[in-house]
Amino acid sequence: LPELAPADCTQVGGGAPRQGFPRGVLGPGTGLGVASLVDRFARSPDTERLEQLAEFVKLVAALPFEADLWTAQNGFYALVEQVLPQMRTRAEAGEPDAIAWVERFRAVGDQLAVAVP
Repeated sequence: LPELAPADCTQVGGGAPRQGFPRGVLGPGTGLGVASLVDRFARSPDTERLEQLAEFVKLVAALPFEADLWTAQNGFYALVEQVLPQMRTRAEAGEPDAIAWVERFRAVGDQLAVAVP
């Protein structure tokens, strides 16, 4: 990667780049691991994992290229059908945690361009 000028690079995540350490190259059109986070969230759809997914999707959306989120979108849509109805019932019963979860879930759906009814 010595051919890349600093202007050709985008820092992803925290910390400062260090000379002599590995660098990653992410090509446009990849899913960048979003689908794996959706799968992890599907196994345990708790608030903490939803927040982790939301933060990562926000980071991916800020990249200077478009990621291929097709697999992540399909996995997320499955959660719309499988998990959201239960959480919506709890939210409608007035559970504050469920209300916040449903709102955050909808926001992640918006970021992934997945319709969340």
